[in-house]
Amino acid sequence: MTIIVWDGEGLATDRQAIDGSHKRETDKAWYISRGDTIYIVSGVGLLKNIINLREWYKEGANPKEYPLNGISNGQTISQQLLVVHPKDGLLVYEDTTMPECRGFEQCAFGEGKEYAYGALSMGATAVEAVSIANQYSLHCGKGIALYSLHRSKAEYHERG
Repeated sequence: MTIIVWDGEGLATDRQAIDGSHKRETDKAWYISRGDTIYIVSGVGLLKNIINLREWYKEGANPKEYPLNGISNGQTISQQLLVVHPKDGLLVYEDTTMPECRGFEQCAFGEGKEYAYGALSMGATAVEAVSIANQYSLHCGKGIALYSLHRSKAEYHERG
């Protein structure tokens, strides 16, 4: 349960995580480096799977080492790994080792994406779109974190 918004320049997320019936704050995106290049990595799905995918990407994204192969046990598991690449923009890995390049187009992911797309269509930034989703979606909240390749750390916002 999350909202992640890419506005072509920054990646914003809500900060809410649910542990049983308890809501808490957490980071949902990370800066990673591969060689001399810095990336932003986030995702939608089970946190343990997103972390496994993050580490897989950090180690070079070898298709033969894809961490989610064979873990479904007959169930459908939908995961999206989101990577902000400095030259290519947003790359989306959806249950596969081959990314879809979304480039610098505006995108939203997660439970609050409909609210975010509405805000984006009215000219909102990623932070403003996450704030709207936090305001109206029961599944999003606890503030906003903004990640940008122009900065080396997350910027936190209280609204939403």
